[in-house]
Parts: sequence; structure tokens; C-alpha cells
Amino acid sequence: MKEKEAGAERGKPATYTGDKKARMAAKTNKKWVRLATVLAYVLSVSLAAIVLAVYYSLIWQPVRGGSGPASQPHAAASVDRGTSVSPGASAIGK
Repeated sequence: MKEKEAGAERGKPATYTGDKKARMAAKTNKKWVRLATVLAYVLSVSLAAIVLAVYYSLIWQPVRGGSGPASQPHAAASVDRGTSVSPGASAIGK
């Protein structure tokens, strides 16, 4: 029995039934579909990253020195609230 099995493995190529051929073909197609979707995902993410890199390096101009209170870090200290305190005077003693 071992001789027959060994001879089958070394001799002529294996023959498959139609059902087994169809399953093997479907498995191969499934691998290609999976590979194609992974490649499409990687390319789309890379393309988005390249577009953003080009935009931020060549086109985008950052806004510098706005006029709103959020852009001025000392704006709260310079707001006049109707009270005047001379320099060096304590506001607690009022």
C-alpha cells in the first residue's frame, strides 16, 4: 500500500474532480480579490497623505497675528473694566 501511495506522489500529476477544481479556483480568486482590496486601500490612504502633504507644504498659508482676543495672549490683562489701579498699588486694599 505504501508503494502505491509513494508511486502516485512521484509519478503522474494528481487529477482532480470538477468539484475540487472549482473549489481551488474559487480559493485562488478569493486570494486575488483580497490582495486587490488591500492594495487599493493602501494606495488610497497613501494618495490622501500625499495630497495633504502637497497642500500643507505648497498651498496653505497659516494666519498669523489675528485681531481677536483669542489670538492675543495678554488681551485679558489690558481690558479696561472701569477701575483704575496705579502701578504698585494693591487691589486687595480697596
